[in-house]
This record gives sequence, structure tokens and C-alpha cells, in this order.
Amino acid sequence: METRYNNLEADAGPSESDESFEMSTGVDFYLRDGQGNGNSDSGRSLSNNCNPMHGDMATEYASAPPSHDERTVVSTHSTKGTGTDERPMKRIRLQHAHDSSLHRACCRSDVTVDDLAQLLLQDPSSVTRQVRLVSPKMVFNPFTYKVEQRVVAEPFKYALNLAIHHGASFDVIEMLMIADPSVLLKCDGLQCESSLLILLKRSPSSCMKVDLLLQQDPRCASLTDRHQNTALHVACFSGASMEVISHLCCIHRAAIGMRDFHGRTPLQVAQNRISSCSDEIVQFLWSMSG
Repeated sequence: METRYNNLEADAGPSESDESFEMSTGVDFYLRDGQGNGNSDSGRSLSNNCNPMHGDMATEYASAPPSHDERTVVSTHSTKGTGTDERPMKRIRLQHAHDSSLHRACCRSDVTVDDLAQLLLQDPSSVTRQVRLVSPKMVFNPFTYKVEQRVVAEPFKYALNLAIHHGASFDVIEMLMIADPSVLLKCDGLQCESSLLILLKRSPSSCMKVDLLLQQDPRCASLTDRHQNTALHVACFSGASMEVISHLCCIHRAAIGMRDFHGRTPLQVAQNRISSCSDEIVQFLWSMSG
């Protein structure tokens, strides 16, 4: 296998599986055979080389300085006795992650309002942008049974959602939310989650933060993720407090009868998670669904 780099213009869009691969490697990767399919041996070989568990190709690109440049990898192969076949077998676009000082800062749990204020003055539009960040992290390698440092992608692309995910303070979340309230109604990450769903997974019992988002835009309580989980489903699954459950029911009472991808109502989720959901919550949902 021989790999060459050509400055070719990308001529096809990413396939539906791009994002899932991107989240595991931190780089854009998709086969460019006109149909988005990678069935040839050469395609599988390159895919394995990009897998963080099979080599350092992904790490090499992800850890490079951020750039807007795109390069197309053209794979050629040689046949014994015939020389090298110069026809492109597969085209793969590798795009460096865009960087943002604001998004980097939101990945720290100790970021302050003063820090964000300076960054927003330098780049006010960064709060509205989706940025693909990659960072070195310690992860478990199932092949070597060791914890190793790998360059992996952050799970979310909006600054507000990154701050929520990394446990930012109430004031930081409020500042980012006021800077761009529209983010509350947008989906983010592999699971297509809203800011409220991310918060309920990260801090299910933080009623002040939940109320902050609900008061800013109550419509966020009616949003679902890709598995049709409402905010009430997520709250019951994550073991939210009775106060949070009651506030969600008050804002979006219709969620009590809604079913997720598996056909479960929030009451059924709470009954299955009896270790994290108290009897008080189960009885409350039972009375509300009657």
C-alpha cells in the first residue's frame, strides 16, 4: 500500500457515519467512491490505519496545529510484476479540527466569568459557532489492558454545552446562555442532545441550573434526543431530584405520556431505575399520569 497526498478538491459530502467516526478519532474521515461506501480491501486497510487502536495516523493529524486546510489522501496499490497502478482507489478527506479559545476555556471546570468576558471581546461570534475540538486524554485500551494517552474529540461542539459537560459554574453557564440563547434549542453531539439534556446527565440534581435554562426558554423542555428521550426521561434515568422532576412536569406535562425509542414512558424508566429514583418520584409520576 502506498499513500500520496494530492491537493484535490473534495467532490462529495460526508456519509451519515462520519460523525460517529469523527468522535472516536478526532478527524473527519469518509470514503470518496461516489456513493460513500468503503468495500474494497484498500478502503478497509486505510480505515484500520486511522483507528486510534490500530495506529497513530489519527493522532498525527488530530494533534497537528489547527488548520482550515483540507487534503485528500489518494490510495494506490502495486501489482506484482506490473508496477504501480496510479489510478486512485479511494479518496479520504482529513480535515483538521477548527480551534477556538472560548471552546478550549469551556473545557475547564474552573473557568471564570472574567476569562469568558475577555475571550468574547476578542471573538464575539465564537459562542454561536460549532467547533470540533480534540484533546489529549487518558483512555483505556482494551487491546493492551492499559490506560494510555490518546487524542480524542470532545463530545459537543457548542461552547455552552462544553461548559455544561465539564461542570462549569452557574455564572459561567448563565453568561454563555445569555450570549446566545438560540443554542438551547439546537442539537449537539452524537446523541443529538439539547443543552438541557446534557445538563440533566451531568448535574441531574442541580435545580438552579435546570431552572436557569427553563426560564430562559421553556421550549427546551420539549426537545428530544435521537432516541426520543425527553428531558423527563433523562431526568428519571439520571436520578434527578424530586424538585427537578416536578419542575420539568410543570413546564412540559405532555412528556409524562410520551414514549422513547424503546416504548417506555418516564414512569417506566423511573420504575426500572429504582436504585436512583426514589419511591416519592415514582408515586408522583404515577399520580400525574392518571
